[in-house]
Amino acid sequence: MAASPELFRIQEVASLHSWWQWPFGIGNVIVLTSDSNNPHRRLPGMREAEQLRG
Repeated sequence: MAASPELFRIQEVASLHSWWQWPFGIGNVIVLTSDSNNPHRRLPGMREAEQLRG
């Protein structure tokens, strides 16, 4: 089980949508951190990914 990133390590949050995900309102949320062991986290298939990144 992976540990949760600490909030102060989060550097950027982005959302990506494949062409087929956009009509269904889902996407991937990418979290970039300063953690050397896990520099990024990908959260696939999130509803309203654009709003979650905000």
